[in-house]
Amino acid sequence: KLSGTIPNQILELPNLRTLRISGSLLTIDLTEADFSCNETIVVMVLTTDSWPSDTTWNIATSQGSVAASGGGYSDSSTLHLEKVCIPLDACNFTLFDRFGYGNGPSVDITRLGKAYQIDGTLRGTVTDKIDVDICA
Repeated sequence: KLSGTIPNQILELPNLRTLRISGSLLTIDLTEADFSCNETIVVMVLTTDSWPSDTTWNIATSQGSVAASGGGYSDSSTLHLEKVCIPLDACNFTLFDRFGYGNGPSVDITRLGKAYQIDGTLRGTVTDKIDVDICA
């Protein structure tokens, strides 16, 4: 792990798999820095809310096979960068809020150069999940 404070700098880390930022503290987990993918790369930036352990997500194919998933975060109000390799037909992104309070995180997803955003979409709703087609 590499930790430190980086004020107002842009970082380009093409082989990074996981990045976590909390306040001005930068923590980089380099254990999987050698990221390679022969299929489709999806980059997701998720900022947790006040109940980070309630947040989970997955990306599934149209047949329902889960190609990637994550969640159970421990730090509130923290930015998490996830980079996953999925099949081309994995288009169904689902964000879950375990108790359905509607206080979900914000999520930015990039797939094949196209950006998708869930910016507190769960806020103010009584739902435990939201689905986004990331192939549209």
